[in-house]
This record gives sequence, C-alpha cells and structure tokens, in this order.
Amino acid sequence: MGTCPCYSFVGGAWGAEGKETKEEDGVEYASDDAMDLAQFLISADIRLVRAEFLWSLCEAQASIPRRQEAEDESFETPQGKQTALVRHDEVSSWAAGRCPALICSISHCWEAREHSDPCGHQLQIICDCTRLYAAAYDAPVWLFLDQTSLFQFRRTPEQDKTFKLAMSHMHLLYCHEYTMTLRVHSISSDELWEQRVKEGHLVTVYHEESGAVRALPLKDLTRNQSEYLERGWCQAEYEWSGTRGQSARNQRIDVTDEEFAFVTLRCKVPMRPEEFRKRVSGLKFTHRSDAEPVYQLQEKVFMEKITKCKHLRLEFLDYDATAELVEILSCYTSLEKIALLNFKSTDSVLKELLGCLKLMLTNNTLEDLQMEVILEEPRTDEDLPDRLIQWQGYMILDAVAGTLAKNFSLKSFRFRYNSTPNAADLAHFAVSMRKNTTLVNVDVIRPFDELSIREEDRAALPRLLEDVDSSYSFRGVSLFEDFNHCDPWVGPVLMIRKVAEQNAARLSQSMQLEEQISTRRPIWPPVKCEALAKLLKEKSAVTRLFFNNANVDDMMAEALARALKQNKTVTEIGLMGNQIGHTGAEAFAGVLKENKTLRRLNLSRNQVGVTGAQALAEALKKNSTVKSIDLDRNQIGDAGAEALSEALMVNKTVTRIGLSENQITDAGAEAFAETFKMNETVTDICLVGNQIGDAGEQALTQALQENKYAYCQIEWFRYLTPSGPASWMLGRYSR
Repeated sequence: MGTCPCYSFVGGAWGAEGKETKEEDGVEYASDDAMDLAQFLISADIRLVRAEFLWSLCEAQASIPRRQEAEDESFETPQGKQTALVRHDEVSSWAAGRCPALICSISHCWEAREHSDPCGHQLQIICDCTRLYAAAYDAPVWLFLDQTSLFQFRRTPEQDKTFKLAMSHMHLLYCHEYTMTLRVHSISSDELWEQRVKEGHLVTVYHEESGAVRALPLKDLTRNQSEYLERGWCQAEYEWSGTRGQSARNQRIDVTDEEFAFVTLRCKVPMRPEEFRKRVSGLKFTHRSDAEPVYQLQEKVFMEKITKCKHLRLEFLDYDATAELVEILSCYTSLEKIALLNFKSTDSVLKELLGCLKLMLTNNTLEDLQMEVILEEPRTDEDLPDRLIQWQGYMILDAVAGTLAKNFSLKSFRFRYNSTPNAADLAHFAVSMRKNTTLVNVDVIRPFDELSIREEDRAALPRLLEDVDSSYSFRGVSLFEDFNHCDPWVGPVLMIRKVAEQNAARLSQSMQLEEQISTRRPIWPPVKCEALAKLLKEKSAVTRLFFNNANVDDMMAEALARALKQNKTVTEIGLMGNQIGHTGAEAFAGVLKENKTLRRLNLSRNQVGVTGAQALAEALKKNSTVKSIDLDRNQIGDAGAEALSEALMVNKTVTRIGLSENQITDAGAEAFAETFKMNETVTDICLVGNQIGDAGEQALTQALQENKYAYCQIEWFRYLTPSGPASWMLGRYSR
C-alpha cells in the first residue's frame, strides 16, 4: 500500500490463542482459516478486484479507479458483462470451498498523493503477473488493491467506519495463509513521468477543492518518489508477508533479468520486533502517528504467526537469510514440519542451524525435516579425511544421525544437495537409524531405481535386502559381495530402506491413516499446464517458467512444448524433478529446433533416458540460442553422452551442460574428450557422480591440454571406495 493519503492507523485489541479481537463485537480472526478471512472482508466491506478488470483498464490505457467509482464499473467477458469488484457472496462461496480463486494482496508505492499509479507503470506489471497466474491455475485471480478495494478520501461516515475497521486488521491480508503477496517495488521512471507530462496525460482523481472527481493533468499531482523500503507501510507489509508458513507466497514481481534469481526468489525471514522498530524508525509515513501503532502491531503479528506456526517451508535462502533464520528459529516453538529448500550457508552458520534442529529432535517435537542445501565449490585441502568431516553434507547427516537413537517423533527425513553423499556418511546414518523406531520415510540420495546397478544384480535385490544385518561396517564401507559392480551408495541405501520398512511395519494402521488423512482444504487449486500453454501461445510478458517438483508428466510437457514453439518471450524453463520421459524430452527437442528466444532449459531429475537425450542432441545441432542445458539424473548413459558430445561439435552457443549422475562411464568421457579438443564455447560441464575411471580422466585431461582455442583447467575431486579411488567430480573447467 505504501504511503497514501487515506491511511490512518486504528489499533485493535488482541485475544488469546494467537487470534486478534475486534473490541466492538468480539469477533476473532485467525490467520490460517479461510472462513475467518472471508468474514473479515465482508465485515470491513473490503471488495476484492477481479484481475480481468485490471486487464481491461490496461488495454484501454485507463487509470485505476477509487473504490467509490469502481462499484459501478464493469467489463465485457465472453459470457457477458462482469462487475469489476468481487461480490461478498462470491467470497463466502470461496471460503466454503465451492468456488476456486487465488487471492493476492498487492504491496506497492503510492506514486502521488492523489493517485497510486498515475502513469500506469504498476498496472502493467500487475496485469502481466496475474495473467500468468490465472492461466497457470485456471482459476480467477482476486486482488486486494488498496485504491480500489478500500473507500478513499473523501469518505462518508459509514464508509469511514468500515475503512477504520479494515485498517485495524490490515495485516491479515498480508500474512494470511490463504493469500499471497505480490510486491511492486519500482515506481515510474523520471523519463516515463516526463513523457506523460509532455503528452498532457490526464489522471482521474478526487479533486478536494471542487469536491468532485475530475481528470487532472499529471503535472498537477503531488509526486512521491520515495523508494519502497523507505516507506513505513511498505516495510510493514513486507514484514507481515514474511511471517507466512510458506515463503514462496511473498514474491516481488517487477524485477529485471539480472535481478531475477537473487530478488524474486529470495526468502524473506521474519524480523524480530526490536529489529523491526530500529528499521522502521527512520522511514516515511503519511502520518507520523502511524509509526507507534505499526510497531505494536508488528510485535503482535510476529508472536502470533511465529509461535503458532506448525509447518514452515522456506525456499531460496541466501547466506544472509540463513543467518537471519538461525537468530529467530528458537521462536518457532510449535514446529512439526520444516522444509529448508535451496539454501546456502557458511559452515559456522550451518553448525548453529543444526544445533537448533537437533534440539527440536531431542525434544521430540519435529515430525518432518527436509533440507536442500546448495554447496559451493569443493574445498582444496590435500588430506581427504580432514576435508570430508568439513563437508556440509556430512554435517547434516551426522547431526540428524546423532539424535535418532532417542528420537521417537521424526517420521520423514529428506536431504538433498548438489552432489552425491559420501558412501561412508550414508553408512553412518544407516547404522544410526537401526536404533530408531519411527522414521519411515527417508530420502537422502536420488531415487533408488536410478542407482547404477547391473541388470543381473537387480534380480538379487530382494534377497540382499533380507540379508541386511548389524554386521554392516560403515567406516570401512564394506559393501555386499554381490554388489562389487554397483554404486558405492547401494549398500547404505539398502540398509536405510530395510530399517524404514521395519519401522513402518511397527506402526499401527490407525497411526498411518491418521498421518495420511488431512481435512484441511487446499490453499490454491492445482497447476494447469494446458491452460498456461494457451497463454504462452498468445501475446505474453512471461519470461521464465518454473515447474520444479510439480508432477509434470509427458502429456503436460507436450502441451507446454507446443506453446513454446510459437512463444517469443520465454528465456528460461525449469522442469526439475518431474515425471518427464523420452516423449516429453522429444517434445522439447522440437522446441529447440524452432524457438529462437529460449536460453536455459533444466530437465534435471526426470526420466529422459537415452532416447530423450539423443533427441535433444539432434535439436542442439540446429539450435543457436540455448546457452545452458541441465540433464542431471536422467539415466542417459554412454549412448546419450556420445550423442550430446557429437552435438557439441556442431553447436556454437552452449556454454554450460549438466550431466551429473547419469551412469556415464569411460566411454562417454572419452567421447566428450574428443569434443573438447576442438570445442570453443563450452566453459562449464558437470559430470558429478558418474562411473568415470582413470581412462576417462586421462582422456579428458589430455583433451583440455590439447585444446588450441583457450587455456583450460580441470579440477578433480576424489573419494575412496572399497575397490580404491574413483572419480567423484569431473568438471567445472574454465577457459
């Protein structure tokens, strides 16, 4: 909302159990209940705005109206006229689960005292984003947009009463678990503002002197150029939005290509009230008297949301955000599930973080723990054992393993990082797990079926699984005799799998059913790839698509691929961790042959296989725009590697290719070696976790030395297996 003329804060009283109370009628509003949110919207007469109405304004180059004028507004649809504002009965139907909708609260700056967005800069951004969401979820998007959702100056006594009621609980719209915050930090540039002034641009506003709504020249408005985070209300909305249990429901939507990964996806960790007071003390409010009530409200919101939060899912934490989380994690006193996804941490901060998690596990309060850490380049110490104990992967596995003997609450532990766990670390975890009786869902390595196991050995798996016993040695990593040709992780994974099955058998059927049944309604409807594909075929401002771990199958992938053949805006696609097989990969191969804008394609952790890799390789021979392609964990084998290496002899634009854990042996490495003797463009290849031995290593090293186009250096990182040293990381060579 930012700084605007209509904001005058009215504090509310608070009740017990983390719910706030309206003094006048005693009604309580919970920040995780859809019915309570609907009741608040209706009681305070807050009208949500249909995104389609804003689209129509954008197309007509019209300005956003006040609430008073918007009540009579409508727009044309294929089904006839539709009101601009969502009716209260529709909100009630949504809360009851009869009407799907996405409720998004817009957090933005007021660019002028008289109008929030006089140049239409923010309107365009909001429309571009909401078109994408409406298509992706195939559901209507309803927006809280302060200028149109709340009665503005000048208000009647009745309007002023509902306005004050809305303001007293305004944080609900930004911290409620059934809403999402879309932030627009930017304001119109000086160039755009001056251009509009020269054009004689008129803006419809309430004219105080005449007491009427009039179209005034832009030059007559009182401009406000304060930045988003310099405004008290914007900072408050930003903080409230960061207290939700899922950090992904707080997004900035006005970023450039360069800012995208670091700004849009960065997790906002809640700030302690005392830190918030320091941060906001020097910021700008329309009324300075608003500051103290905002401080008090922030403390109440923090205590309600943080202390009552049971399920916490934070994504894309950079080093600072992880450190900030450590500072407040002890405030989350009710946590049952934690997911920290795609986070970075220094060793010292990770040690503190694991200390907090170990305390929760020791106190038997945590039921589900998921961690996906992004590791930096390997350390360069010479002594392997000394280096091994410093690895963050080892730190995490060891910390959890140390609590398993006495823990009886943890039922699920999922751990991922951009590498393959050391076999000895997995074995240590497996042995520790034997002392635990409740852990039934363990995922500490890629899916078991992706492990490199000879076909003749697969038939022996059931018998070997029965033979797992306590004689397993974890420091010596003594694998089963029948598994001499398998990945060194197979033995530990077998033991973990066996213990998990035994624990599951011990649990009563009623306990398992209780764990699976949930009466809570979904917050948002499922993603509809087919509907999104339709949008991509049309004129669209979408530049990036991320459907990671979204259960996308071949049929959905084909629908997206058909649309992307015609699309001219999307530059990056993320489809990691789905169920895309060779059919879906072949569809994207067709995209690479025709699309001229795509720069990055991520199909990691799918089932592309040899056939899919070969199709993509043929497409890369014809493509001249893609710079990065990720096919990690796709079982492409040597045949797929050979096809891709052949493609890179022809392709002149790919600079990075990810092929870790793909069952590539010396034959595949030697094929790439021949390519790298002549290739001029590839600067980064990752072959982590393959079965490349000394012959492959020698071939690649020699190829890089012979490359006549640039100086290349390759880093090697090794670990010990029962049969001796083996290549663990091959790649990250630079020119």
